[in-house]
Order: sequence, then C-alpha cells, then structure tokens
Amino acid sequence: MQPPLLVSRLTRSPETFNSMSFLAVNRQVKTNGKYASLFVYLIVFILSVLFLYTALDKFQTIQKFTDIMGRIYLPAFLVPIVAWGIPIVEVIIVTALLLPKFRHWGLLASAILLAIFTIYITVLKLTGLKLPCNCGGIISSLSWWNHIILNTVLLIAASIAYKIEAKRGY
Repeated sequence: MQPPLLVSRLTRSPETFNSMSFLAVNRQVKTNGKYASLFVYLIVFILSVLFLYTALDKFQTIQKFTDIMGRIYLPAFLVPIVAWGIPIVEVIIVTALLLPKFRHWGLLASAILLAIFTIYITVLKLTGLKLPCNCGGIISSLSWWNHIILNTVLLIAASIAYKIEAKRGY
C-alpha cells in the first residue's frame, strides 16, 4: 500500500521537498468527499451564528454603534450609512450562507468582510490609533490581537469553504 501523498512528500529528503511540492498537495484536496461537505457545513454554521449574532447586537444598540462608527475616522456623512450598512450586509450574508443556491456567494462575501475587518483592525493596531469596539458577548473579551487571529482563521476557513463550493459548481 502506498503512503498518502502528503506523507510521501514529507518523508523525502530536504533537497527534494520544496514549497511547490507542498502546494501541489494542497491543490489535490477532494471537494466532493464527506469531509469536505462536513467542513463546509461547519464553517457555514460558525459564520452564520457569528454574523447573525453581531448583526442583531448592532441592531439592538444601533445608536451606540452609530456613535462608535463616528469615532473610526470616517467622514460624517458616511457614519449612518456604515452603521446601518454593516449589520444589513451581515444579515444578507447569513441569508446567502443558509441558501444552498447562494452559499458560495455567502462564503465569498464572508471572506471579503472578514478581510476588511482584519485589515482595518491590523492597520489601526499597528499605527497605534485607538480602536473603538462594539463587540458583544465573549467576543468583547478578546484582545485586539486575538480579534486579528480569530478573523484570520475564519477568513482562511471561509476561503477554503468557498473554494470547495466553487469546485462543486454551485
């Protein structure tokens, strides 16, 4: 019996192992297996809960959220648009994630939104500017670096799930 491709690649001598061979292994991920489906469903569930929770929290405290948006270096006329737009977009993403026909779009939108949030937090953190937060529940107890790590992990997971869904042809 031949060892799995990843094992055979990793057991080669260091001279023959290079990043390109590792990338070749990554491209051979099966997109129609039960583990791929389970992974996609798990990521869809996590993202749906996260975005629905944060959207509902923002809607419940919309005035507070609008005030916080007023402190994030936006032109004044954009503040209400962004304050209402973010939770509306989050609800639209949740809807897309839960509808199989639009799931790949929901995963793509999730990845884009997570990328925007992550870049925004990282830039503000690295420049030393004060970061306003309207996170609720357990998320509010995370440090900013933990926010960045969580967002990055979710971004990678959403991207992989999107890739799986896109290869399936949905």
